[in-house]
Amino acid sequence: MADLSPEDALEVEADRLRRVTGAFRLGSEASPRPTGPSSLGQLAAGAAIAIAIILVLAVIAIVHH
Repeated sequence: MADLSPEDALEVEADRLRRVTGAFRLGSEASPRPTGPSSLGQLAAGAAIAIAIILVLAVIAIVHH
C-alpha cells in the first residue's frame, strides 16, 4: 500500500471509525428473534404439505379403484 499523506491517513482513519460505529449502531438495533417463519408457521406449512400429499394419494387410489 502506498504511503499516505497525513491528511489522507486521517481521512482513512475517520472513515474506518465511521464504519465501525455505524456497524455497532446497526448491531444494537437488531432484533434478537430469528428472521425465519415462526414455529406456528412451520407447523401450518407442514400440515398443508401433509394434506396435499393425502389428497393426491386419495385421488390416485380412487382413479385406480
